[in-house]
Amino acid sequence: MWQLVLENGAYKLTPGDEIQEVDCTMNFDSVESFVRLQNGDLSPIKAYTSGKVKFSGNRKLIQEVGKIIPLGKKK
Repeated sequence: MWQLVLENGAYKLTPGDEIQEVDCTMNFDSVESFVRLQNGDLSPIKAYTSGKVKFSGNRKLIQEVGKIIPLGKKK
């Protein structure tokens, strides 16, 4: 398992052995879905509505993720 830790406008990807207390979570069904979202091959809305990503916790923080982690745009 991996953790994407967002803090103070920056992020880092770390092994999830020591889960920190969190305000919100995003759970992807696979690494492929995460990569497709990052590359712009999967839209955030499609990922959510198809169940490829699930959220829990503070919705306002979840909405801020796109500002910190730029999602790819399909050309």
